[in-house]
Amino acid sequence: GSVIIMATLVVSLVAVWVARRMGGSLDRATMDIQRYSHILEQSLSEIYIMDTKTFRFAEVNVAVRNNLGYSLDELRSLTLFDIVKEFSPESIDQIVRPLRVGSQESVEVLAYLRRKDGSRYPAEFRLQLIDETPAVFLAIAKDITERKLMEEERVSLARFPAENPNPVLRIADDGQVLYSNPAATALFSEGGGLDLS
Repeated sequence: GSVIIMATLVVSLVAVWVARRMGGSLDRATMDIQRYSHILEQSLSEIYIMDTKTFRFAEVNVAVRNNLGYSLDELRSLTLFDIVKEFSPESIDQIVRPLRVGSQESVEVLAYLRRKDGSRYPAEFRLQLIDETPAVFLAIAKDITERKLMEEERVSLARFPAENPNPVLRIADDGQVLYSNPAATALFSEGGGLDLS
């Protein structure tokens, strides 16, 4: 089903290139295209192929369907704007302008994708313009939920000393105070300072 559909699209994008690389062997090119198509379909990275004007999804792999919760047919009726509410046609045009004018081969974007159930998750996109006939945008995305959670935890832990009601100090080997939280600053300013020498 979807592997065959993906293979058909990949054929339209790369058949000529593969045939040239293989010295014109169309049978070998077809086998390679089917293999590459299967690899893309099974990739753990989310792979989106979109129309360059409407940003409607032409093809997506199984990782996209599983993470967003939509079927392939449902996704083909949607656009990038349906799953990334922060994007407008104007903002995405600005993002992809370097691709359209050829000043960059790819652009990276952080976006929050909306699943079918309404939940959201952060993803890093790498967008490329595949300038074949017809041209398409290829987006490879990675769900960065775990990384975002770790960053939030790190920020939360970093706030702990400043929010601690008890004095907290960080002192260098030479006795220099590198950090004092508000409680330590108040304590030692009232008591005439801190002498660690």
